[in-house]
Amino acid sequence: MVDERPTRDLGKRSSIGGSIRMNDDLTVIYQKAILQGLAAKGFAGVGGAVTDGANIKVELRGLNQVSTTGLWTMGTEIDAAMKVIAVSGGRNYEQMYRAGDSHRTVAVSGAKALNEKLNAVVNSQIEAMFSDQALLSTLVAMQ
Repeated sequence: MVDERPTRDLGKRSSIGGSIRMNDDLTVIYQKAILQGLAAKGFAGVGGAVTDGANIKVELRGLNQVSTTGLWTMGTEIDAAMKVIAVSGGRNYEQMYRAGDSHRTVAVSGAKALNEKLNAVVNSQIEAMFSDQALLSTLVAMQ
């Protein structure tokens, strides 16, 4: 799991507001979720590269949240992009998984609400990965 995002910031509170940053390491969060997903699908996943068997490289390409203000509302847009590369011998499979959310509210979203929205987008992205029958078929063939 590698973080390929151009910045470690998650976004801005508004077009002129301060940056949003996480204390936690996103690669650890994603890796844990992916290892759990692999186990749920019957695969034995380990963190780090292995010398035999299939290797899955996950590149976090983007996770960004932007808040905008209107006359009476606050808007939030979240976009996420993750590339998965599965390699074993001469076989490989690559796929980009994207997720996003956009909504407007009358009140300003607090940290807890933004966290929940970010989590929902990340969960959607991970679910898309584990719903990808082509990826799962590739992993089975690589075993």
